[in-house]
Amino acid sequence: MMLNRRALLGGLCTCTMPLITSCQTLDTGRLQSDHQPAAHTDEAGLWQLFDDFETQLERSPARIDEGNAEAYLTDVACRLAGSHCTNLRVYLVNTPYFNASMAPNGMMEVWSGLLLRVENEAQLATIIGHEIGHFIERHSLERWRTIRASVTTAQLFGMGIAVAGGGTLANLPTLVALAEIYAYNRDQEREADAIGLDLMTGAGYAADQAPLVWQNLIEESAADPHTRQTDIFFATHPQPEERRDTLRAAATRYDSSVAEIGKTPYLEEVRYLRGQMLEDEVGLRQPERSIVVIERLQRQEPGDGQLTYYLGEVYRLRGRSGDLDRALGLFDDAAGMEGSPGETWRAIGLIHQRQGRDDLAADAFSEYLRRAPDAPDAELIRSYLPST
Repeated sequence: MMLNRRALLGGLCTCTMPLITSCQTLDTGRLQSDHQPAAHTDEAGLWQLFDDFETQLERSPARIDEGNAEAYLTDVACRLAGSHCTNLRVYLVNTPYFNASMAPNGMMEVWSGLLLRVENEAQLATIIGHEIGHFIERHSLERWRTIRASVTTAQLFGMGIAVAGGGTLANLPTLVALAEIYAYNRDQEREADAIGLDLMTGAGYAADQAPLVWQNLIEESAADPHTRQTDIFFATHPQPEERRDTLRAAATRYDSSVAEIGKTPYLEEVRYLRGQMLEDEVGLRQPERSIVVIERLQRQEPGDGQLTYYLGEVYRLRGRSGDLDRALGLFDDAAGMEGSPGETWRAIGLIHQRQGRDDLAADAFSEYLRRAPDAPDAELIRSYLPST
């Protein structure tokens, strides 16, 4: 019979930080599906630390728990994890960067920026399988012991407090502390990649999709002259080129032509989130990366008005020479496509207004107000119209 983990820890651990700073250290090894950390061990303390963090995450406004996305991610994780499924809880977090992480207590985070960047369920399974690899090999426990051996007790305490209090997921100390704990060494990352590939192919997914995840990130990074400044979680990882090439070679062992890619189910499950994800992506003001991401999505779904509008927004906000004309062309295209948001006509009006074409601006603003009469900026846009 499996013990209740929280009851066990709640009864035995009255203070987390003393546990993880001074308790007994036991050997690590591959996680068994019925594993519970022994009382008075550093592993029990680490689990308690992330239990506290998970409690904060469950209530955090950064969590995206509306709709079916979390249930869908959990289904994919369980398809890969087998007997470990009952130990996993998957949370979708509204953070517009590519990342996922796996805590030692079974809490997995998937960031919304990752969902915007993977193209199908097989690519999603590549990342989730990788995180499950870290989980079953207990890499975070190894990492924690490495940290504990190299920092002072005060530093360790501060890191623990940052993680335990990280409910909003928005403060820098929390992100830095999490990055430290999740900064596995390169051999651990390679091991997790191999396990992830085994898990995703074992579940029937096409192996040739795994290297494409990294190929896409390489293309995105290559377009951005400031790329390494934002890739804080990749600092200790093997280079994406190595991961792509290793996975590409390993994928040749499998017949991907008869395996599942899962493009349609993936798009159906996450489509309701895409407008907000694109809004967040544009808000990052990293136009070179965003252009690569959105143009890739357009190749998957040519003629999509939503994607075309947001690509136009990237150019409009970048504002380099010729960008307004590019943006206006894209907005005009989007206006004739299915799925274009009402903001398309507002954007058309703003460019015409800026370039002195008042009649065209008024027409576009009127169309925007017809489509979105209760928009938060409706009164402002009405003030742009000539008096009648």
